[in-house]
Amino acid sequence: MNSLLTDRAVSHPDRLAALDALAILDTPAEPGFDDVVRLATRLCSVPVALVSLVSRERQWFKARVGFDASETDLDRSVCKLALTAPDLLTIPDLAADPRTAGNPLVSGDPHIRFYAGAPLRLDGGLVIGSLCVIDTVPRPEGLTPEQADDLRALARQVVAQLDLRIALRTRNAALAAEVRLKGDVLRSESRYRSLFEKLDTGFCVIEMRFEDEDGGLRAVDYRFLEVNPAFAAQTGLADAAGCWMRDLAPDHEQHWFDLYGHVALTGEAVRLENGAASLDRWYDVQAFRVGAPEERHVAILFNDISDRRAAEVALRASDTRSRLAQEAGQVGTFELDVATDEIVVSAEYCRLHGLPVAPVYTLDAVTAPVLMADRATLSTAASRADGSAAEPIEYRIRRADDGALRWIARQWQPTRDERGTIVRWFGTVRDVTERHVAQESLRVSEERLSLAFEASGSLGWWDWDIPNDRLYAGEHFARMYGVDPALAVGGAPLTAFVDGIHPDDRGWVGERIQQALDTGGEFTEEYRLLAPDGTVTWVYARGRCYHDAAGRPLRFPGVVTDITEAKHAGLRQEALLKLGDHLRDLDTVADFVQAAAKTMAEVLGATRAGYGLVNPVDETIDIPTDWCAPTVGSLSGAHAFRDYGSYIDNLKRGEIVVIEDVTQDPRCQAMADMFVAIGVRSLIDVPVMERDRLVGVGFVHYARARSFRPEEIAFIRTVTDRVQVAVARVQAEQQRVLLNGELSHRLKNTLAMVQGIAGQTLRAVPDQAPVKAFTERLIALSRAHDVLMQDSWAAAPIRSIVEKVLALQTTLTRFRIAGPTLALAPQATLSLSLLLHELATNAIKYGALSVEGGIVHVAWRIEEGAERTVVLEWRERGGPPATAPTRRGFGARLIQTGLLGTRDTHLDYTPTGLDAEFRAPISQVVAS
Repeated sequence: MNSLLTDRAVSHPDRLAALDALAILDTPAEPGFDDVVRLATRLCSVPVALVSLVSRERQWFKARVGFDASETDLDRSVCKLALTAPDLLTIPDLAADPRTAGNPLVSGDPHIRFYAGAPLRLDGGLVIGSLCVIDTVPRPEGLTPEQADDLRALARQVVAQLDLRIALRTRNAALAAEVRLKGDVLRSESRYRSLFEKLDTGFCVIEMRFEDEDGGLRAVDYRFLEVNPAFAAQTGLADAAGCWMRDLAPDHEQHWFDLYGHVALTGEAVRLENGAASLDRWYDVQAFRVGAPEERHVAILFNDISDRRAAEVALRASDTRSRLAQEAGQVGTFELDVATDEIVVSAEYCRLHGLPVAPVYTLDAVTAPVLMADRATLSTAASRADGSAAEPIEYRIRRADDGALRWIARQWQPTRDERGTIVRWFGTVRDVTERHVAQESLRVSEERLSLAFEASGSLGWWDWDIPNDRLYAGEHFARMYGVDPALAVGGAPLTAFVDGIHPDDRGWVGERIQQALDTGGEFTEEYRLLAPDGTVTWVYARGRCYHDAAGRPLRFPGVVTDITEAKHAGLRQEALLKLGDHLRDLDTVADFVQAAAKTMAEVLGATRAGYGLVNPVDETIDIPTDWCAPTVGSLSGAHAFRDYGSYIDNLKRGEIVVIEDVTQDPRCQAMADMFVAIGVRSLIDVPVMERDRLVGVGFVHYARARSFRPEEIAFIRTVTDRVQVAVARVQAEQQRVLLNGELSHRLKNTLAMVQGIAGQTLRAVPDQAPVKAFTERLIALSRAHDVLMQDSWAAAPIRSIVEKVLALQTTLTRFRIAGPTLALAPQATLSLSLLLHELATNAIKYGALSVEGGIVHVAWRIEEGAERTVVLEWRERGGPPATAPTRRGFGARLIQTGLLGTRDTHLDYTPTGLDAEFRAPISQVVAS
């Protein structure tokens, strides 16, 4: 799109004509322009500045600093992009901008990287080039506001220099003309006398005489100062020089004195044909003032046209009737006598009006069928007399014979007599009812279509006349794209509507339009519009480009639908789904807040968003983190609500606070400056309540005033609720960990106390073996308890349990441990700990661990079946042959019980050692 618009702007005929009119291309350097570019480099702190004029095929530099070439082709031009810029065009990094990244001056020498250009806009609005400044390094910050204003001011000075150039050329041309005129006057003076004597046309110079009359001057006579030899032949007056006209022709008409008197007083030259009855002649007369105004001299050129006039008068009536009759196919003709109001009409005239055929009617009779509502369009006696009634008109009639309503179009022209007075009007009438019916049908159809479009509230239409670059559009379409509806109805250039497209979408939308132009295909796209106030609108546009017989783009009509709400609803739904997935993977309040804040800000286009924990007693809020736009500061930390207004009262009642403009809302108007300073002009605060108590607030901020739709508020409410659920989960987890820690501490103290009591109580027992076994079993339970505490009693890794229990008996080098990762439920952990303790104790007393070099294989696996099963294996090797116990004590009974008391136990006492296998359903062993 940008390439298309730039090419159109470069080749615009009016712009090129304005540039040619300046006659400035390829002219020598001038100090006025050179001073401007030097000043531009200093003000903007750049090495290069140019006054660039863009023609059809090149850009030429009227003035330049820091740039060797005096011109470049358009492929190397950045200034051509400024032709369509409404104001200063700034490109912080030419290498990063897709419009300029491939420019040879960017990719090669002199490696320019920064550009800022002020359009050189003439009075008519046409841009002929730019005043630009260039740097060889990127400038992400662009120009400062002061530098930008200075560059605009210098551009205006360049335009002023161009205007002055035109003015000087005009003045010089006028001076040259004056010199030539003086020479011509001198040369013509000699010719004057020769012509004066030889001229066949009558010529005289007269002096007017006036008399005061009612406070004004009235011309009463004139005296002949000079007459040429042809004067007498043209007038029949001999020896007129020095005589007064009243003496020569006492009955001469007053209108001649009035005419020449007007010329003498006003200096207005006149030319006319009129009669002089006192001389019995008609004249073609030219009169103009000569000499100083106070001399009241008038020069007159005249020819006697009496013979021609007589022939014309006789012929005119016949010729006019004949011409109008030849054009007559259903056209009536008429001739109105101004003095009598009698109108001579043709038979067709009578038929059109439903009148009986007659040669003559009165004016009142033929205007009687005209509708009263249209009679104001008819002529009056005054307008017929002064000629102002000559404009064509259309009016409605009720035909006199059948009462049918018809539209009549009338055209006519006046004829004057020898005194210049209008005496007759000749004209035609024709029936244009069918055209009006068709126009009315079209108007009604267009109104219905327009009403249908406007009633939809979201549908607009356009029709682009491509060869003339005029895009016609309905009111809703124009308002969507930020164009004056009145301008759109009459047609506006495509660029007027392109400015309404979101800058991020203009490029690819332009490419799709160009594709439709090239192929004559359809255009169906969704894209964004950006209003001047920052409002983003999503639209779905559908149109088609039509080509002419030669394959050239001709028309491009289409419709556009506002899909903003549907688009936003989809974006909000998608954002909520992603947020839910994201929150499940996070485990800190700060992470929850950051994820939710970013979601709200991106979906709603906010400048800041976040969530804070509230202390309702102190009326303070603690914001762990927030999401901010690049130029907006964070508000993380503690804040007092009352510092920002009184709306905390609404939040404590559980009410959502919506402030569309902090400078207008009475709850925070007094603190408006504070809000604006932190980048807040409008906001939404959503309270989170627990048992009627304010505990949290989700907030969204905007740097500009705006209104909020109910669905936007509902979206913020939903996100805030999800954040609160996630925060509550973290808080509950923290409380559970704290409680488990306390319980663990107390349980370990209890086990230690039991162990101490047992030791003291059973100290005197002669056989200490049972006492030792009891103590070791308590220790095994304590170790299992320690492993469970590492995972807050939710689950324990099986390998950790095995290693910690076996390490109580001997070094782990005596064991070969293998098996998949499993997280055991608390009950399974305690059962496995006691079982392994008894097996290891027996192996040390009687089995493989009783001799040096013996080892034990401990392994576990999961077997698939109707019910998945965990299988634990204990195999002793390198020790004495295994024998079954002769008595069944507590340890033997515990081993036989197996895992979790399932008794699914298999014990095999072999010569190579004990082989044991224990089974339990996985649903009872593994933590859910």
